Amino acid sequence: MGDLKLDKDTFLKRLGILNSTWKKSDLFGVDAVAMAVGKDENVVYSKSTALQTWLFGYELPDTLMVLTEETAYFLSSKKKIEFLQPVEGSHSGITVKLLIRDKKDDDKTNFSKLVEAIKKSRSGSSLGEVSKDKFEGISVRRGERLCRLTHLSGKI
Repeated sequence: MGDLKLDKDTFLKRLGILNSTWKKSDLFGVDAVAMAVGKDENVVYSKSTALQTWLFGYELPDTLMVLTEETAYFLSSKKKIEFLQPVEGSHSGITVKLLIRDKKDDDKTNFSKLVEAIKKSRSGSSLGEVSKDKFEGISVRRGERLCRLTHLSGKI
């Protein structure tokens, strides 16, 4: 990720559009959304990678995004989180929180934070995921685990 730079203004503008559209129209019909992009060269077109490309200008494989009513969470490797560092914090209507994968505790602490955030978003009773995206990789397994931990499900 050395030479890549995140266009902070474009990212924040687009994240704001996504969040405000969701709030105004109940776009997904869920209380929170989890999107995991894995590593699979055979998956050329997917909603998750399209959203990442639109937000970041790049694909970030093995990255889990959880969008709640007030906060966008990103769970990924240290290098990818460093790439996202410029957008961490509060920005007109939405907060961006970055979580570095922790292999020592198998992300238990990170998942506790995500589950807590999901249950506080709106009524906390439904978690949407992109059901047709079929990736392999760490973030995908973590996304599936997140759905199991929250005991919530929904499709977008």
